[in-house]
Amino acid sequence: MSPLTSAFAQQELANDLDLNLELQQRLRRHKDVVFIDLFFLPHDLRGGGLGSRLLGLAEDEARKRGCVSAVLYTFNFQAPGFYERHGYRVLGTIDCLPPGTSRIFMTKRLA
Repeated sequence: MSPLTSAFAQQELANDLDLNLELQQRLRRHKDVVFIDLFFLPHDLRGGGLGSRLLGLAEDEARKRGCVSAVLYTFNFQAPGFYERHGYRVLGTIDCLPPGTSRIFMTKRLA
């Protein structure tokens, strides 16, 4: 897999918003699929549209590089609703510890 760097886009967005923040996002591409390995925004920056803009930038960059699908996973206590609002659908879930916790695998068609 080759890394799909979005650091430039993140810095551009941070500059645009006049923010000095540490964003965590890691994307990997394999053939025509982008894997969103890490996507994290600190709690105090949530709710203002920044996460949506970053996810959109990542998806746009993936499209430019020929990706037609995105795949990610989240936990049931994290952000499945966020991704569903952005067009992701559940592929499946895996129960994990502690009891009541599960990983939710999601995908979205980009093309």
